[in-house]
Amino acid sequence: MIRLGIGFATGRRNFRKALRSYLMIWNSVKHTMPDCEVHLSLFVAYDSNYRNTQSTDFTNLSQDIVDSFDHIVFLGSKNIPLSMQMLIQKSKLDKSEVELLFNSGYSGKRISVLCAALLNHMDYLLFLDDDEYPLAVTNNHDLALWSGQRVFCSHLQEIEKADYTNGYHCGYFSPIPQLRFTESLPEKSFRLFIEAISNDIINWKHIRNLMKTHGVTYASTEILSRGVPEEVPYAQAGSGTSRCMFFLPIRNTSRVVWNKSKRFSFRFFHSWQIILRKSASYPYRVSSANTAKM
Repeated sequence: MIRLGIGFATGRRNFRKALRSYLMIWNSVKHTMPDCEVHLSLFVAYDSNYRNTQSTDFTNLSQDIVDSFDHIVFLGSKNIPLSMQMLIQKSKLDKSEVELLFNSGYSGKRISVLCAALLNHMDYLLFLDDDEYPLAVTNNHDLALWSGQRVFCSHLQEIEKADYTNGYHCGYFSPIPQLRFTESLPEKSFRLFIEAISNDIINWKHIRNLMKTHGVTYASTEILSRGVPEEVPYAQAGSGTSRCMFFLPIRNTSRVVWNKSKRFSFRFFHSWQIILRKSASYPYRVSSANTAKM
């Protein structure tokens, strides 16, 4: 039996539409994995202040969505402090460290989802975004062709061999500036600016190509037809969504350790902690599935 957690960190009520799209495809293809008994749980950390919404905009799910999950956990402004207090009591973290983890932004919401998944003994946690759908769009002779993607299946087939898996992305990449270069703003100056703020995902070549396509990216027909994941040893970064994490429970834990790359290794929790398996033998893999940002 596999316990798969589906996680959303969201401030938009339309996350329900994205979730339904994923579930429709999962329900239509899960029979292709007869030897894999998968139990789904849903974890939603929401921010009602982001779009002036109410908690019921997130918690009021249709019955068909509710019936797809064994457990559903909602994490709003009222119950997140309870999680923080429990973490302080059960771990060696102090209040300032916990407040740093559970900040009010997107990353804090994802930490809330991560902790809730651990507390509910998930084997894997798959993060999804509220503006991405299980589709791949390709550009074929100036025609946009859409095809459904088996996102859950693709991650489940690869996650046992990896620390985490990350899906490909296509669609609208936001925000990408549309500029007309002049003598007062030459392309060289803008390139230097992009290079100064670049990271493992964003660089000048990527931004320049996106500017030419008005911020739209297309899925690779070669990757779609091959359907084989790419192995990326010692990966430094990945995109935030369509990412599945492997949880390995262990008993001995310590505290959060911050490293120089501004990321932290999850070495906390008293008796129910996760550890990411060593990348030397279980590398990062990019799933062959695409998600499209709308």
